[in-house]
Amino acid sequence: MAKQKTQAKQIQKQELVQPTLQEQEAKQNQESEKNEMRSRFEERQPTMERKITLSKDRNWLIIKTIRTDIVHVNYMEKILGTGEAQ
Repeated sequence: MAKQKTQAKQIQKQELVQPTLQEQEAKQNQESEKNEMRSRFEERQPTMERKITLSKDRNWLIIKTIRTDIVHVNYMEKILGTGEAQ
C-alpha cells in the first residue's frame, strides 16, 4: 500500500512538471512570433557591401564600403516637411 501511494505521488509530481500540450503550443507560437519579428527587423536593417582591393602600386589596401538604406517616401516627406517649418 505504501509503495502504491509513493508511486501515485511521483506520478502526480511528474504530471505537474510536464507541460501540457496547450502550454507547449503557446510556447511554440511565442517563439514563432519572435522569429517573425526578428526577420522583419533584419529586413529593415541597411545592407552593407564591402570591396577590398590592392592599389596598382601595391602599397595601399583600398577598402570600399557601401551602405544601402531603404526608407519609405512618406517618412522622408515628414522629415523634410518638419525641417521647413522651423
